[in-house]
Amino acid sequence: PTPQPSPFPTPGPTPRPNPKPSTEFPTPEPTPQPSPKDPPIGAQTPTSCSRIAPGGLIYFNFRESDVTVNNLGGQCGVPPPNDVPPMCGASEEIRYSRVATVTNGKDIDLVVTAEGPYSPDTAAAYHPGGANTKNVYNNGLVYDSSSPTGRGKFGQVNLHPNSEVTLVFHIEYSDSPGYAITLARLGVFVFDIDQGYCQCYTAATRPASGDYCDTLTRRDRSCIRCNSQAGKEELEILTPYKQLHINANTLICNQSPVFKSTTKGVGADNPTDPAHLTPFQEKVMLGFDYEGTSHVKMKYKVRGGHWNQGRNILFALAGSPLVCAP
Repeated sequence: PTPQPSPFPTPGPTPRPNPKPSTEFPTPEPTPQPSPKDPPIGAQTPTSCSRIAPGGLIYFNFRESDVTVNNLGGQCGVPPPNDVPPMCGASEEIRYSRVATVTNGKDIDLVVTAEGPYSPDTAAAYHPGGANTKNVYNNGLVYDSSSPTGRGKFGQVNLHPNSEVTLVFHIEYSDSPGYAITLARLGVFVFDIDQGYCQCYTAATRPASGDYCDTLTRRDRSCIRCNSQAGKEELEILTPYKQLHINANTLICNQSPVFKSTTKGVGADNPTDPAHLTPFQEKVMLGFDYEGTSHVKMKYKVRGGHWNQGRNILFALAGSPLVCAP
């Protein structure tokens, strides 16, 4: 007779500690020496699952992160008496520590550096309490009056009128500073791309085609004057992206990889949450998707503007795979 199958299943191979492909996890570049012990898992509250960015990515948790260094380009973004190392010192960067947790349980930092010269505005005085002041003390986190701590949900960098800065965004393990890592997917989102004083067009008057960034400057005298006084914002993406997120009714001039503001904005229309934007806020934001990159580089310019009123670039990053709270 045909023998009956054995009631005892054949044992399978012993599973390895990480059964998923290594490409789903950040890989240090270059590979650091192995740490004797991994850091505690979940050192910060994971990003909420409700904070979903375009493309299905999860936003980094800026509000719960710690700005442990605020010294972009050697310009201290912290008022006295806290303008001492490590917050301001040898490291010329802004470091957002423990801004997210990846699925291997490790916390990650976002590090922002300036490539080349950087000139923030320094004319305005610091206002105790953290209110936005249009100067270097805006660097770090956006101030949010609705938050008990005043900590907002965006990163922020201030720039002097008629100047530019090349910003580089790096992701690093919190326990291995100095080693860039690669997320499977990374999204960089820039908000509030507008200008001061005047605007050169509305959605109804925007030309259907052509180089309307320049066409509108010739349309009438007010637009010519606008160019010199408005403090127009311009963004040039230096790291090629895989996908662009831009509103169908955008108020941003799209000359990819260069994007220019065209519309007047005021402080009252600034966003407070990247995952919850008003229709106007959606029209003045951009998003860029990347795969398998360890850094993103972009040039931020302010053309014109009042001599003592710097402008701020607001940004949020998102990634995958990250741990998120239920």
